[in-house]
Amino acid sequence: MISVDHGWVPFVLVCVVFVAATALVGRAAGLFAARPVLWAAVRAVVQLAVVSTVVAGVLASLPLSASFVLLMSVVATITAARRAKATRVLPVGLAVLGGALPALGVLVASGLVPPHGAAVLPMGGILIGGAMTATTLSARRALDVLDQRHGVRCGGFPKQSS
Repeated sequence: MISVDHGWVPFVLVCVVFVAATALVGRAAGLFAARPVLWAAVRAVVQLAVVSTVVAGVLASLPLSASFVLLMSVVATITAARRAKATRVLPVGLAVLGGALPALGVLVASGLVPPHGAAVLPMGGILIGGAMTATTLSARRALDVLDQRHGVRCGGFPKQSS
């Protein structure tokens, strides 16, 4: 495996050039102002610095990694419920957790994923992200069908008014 390490300075310079190019091209083309692009880049750097600091600490401990996986599940549940416009969060949470956590448990119990934070956390994130997407799409579809079929009895005949 070839490893090349040029340090962080060239990386930062390339990022600054890309952000500046995006802001300039967007403004020159009349698509958007430069200021929101620059602000979004600064905000992203701060957010990623905070998250990476937390994740670096969490990866060192399996209990902390497991807690972080549960936190990701809660965030995924809230996100899926919001995206699907679901009024009840508990069924959405059960769907997200029911899809991701048993799979993660089987992977760890079987030895395919070692019981270390550096392995459990990313695998949990992948599974929870997939479960969140599947839950969002399924809930949207189910709620759309329920909304369309409101007032229709099983068998396809409308309810009789009394």
